[in-house]
Amino acid sequence: SSLLTMTRNDEKKYQELLSKARAELEAIQSILAGQGKETEAGRVSEASRIASVIPGSSACSTGGHLHLEVAKDKTHQNPANFLSSKNVVWDNLPDGQFAFSGSWSWPLNDTVKITQGYGMTSWARLGWYRGGPHSGIDMANSSDNTVKAVRPGTLYLGSIGCGGGTLRYVRVKQDDGYDTYYLHVNY
Repeated sequence: SSLLTMTRNDEKKYQELLSKARAELEAIQSILAGQGKETEAGRVSEASRIASVIPGSSACSTGGHLHLEVAKDKTHQNPANFLSSKNVVWDNLPDGQFAFSGSWSWPLNDTVKITQGYGMTSWARLGWYRGGPHSGIDMANSSDNTVKAVRPGTLYLGSIGCGGGTLRYVRVKQDDGYDTYYLHVNY
């Protein structure tokens, strides 16, 4: 199991990971509720650089990855329904592969590695998100930390307290009425 591999059957490590996941969930819910501290940074076009993934661990994160959230009217949406079809590396066992069925650009350059999908993933079923689903898609690129806007809109630089640290994110208020959130980044 991935959990046993990550924790090496260490209860302290398990509790640390669980605490980070739950703190991240609370931070995401607070961000979507408008409680993050945000500063408008101006207009961005599709595929323009908006941030970089923090390499390694950061507030409420166990390792370098981008957590992509899509929201419409402050309600979570599955990012896979919006991202264009692409060949990716799957690193989300025991969960399976899923399709990308939209037309949006990708926030990371190739080669993208998917580490967790949206919904009731294996981590969600273990109770990591207080019984709820994973509300975004986690992805990484081991050689390029560039984060790009998936659609044009207005960029906001944000931060919120998370697990005793500060979770940094950017939000694009897209021209099409969606909000995209890019978490665990520097700007």
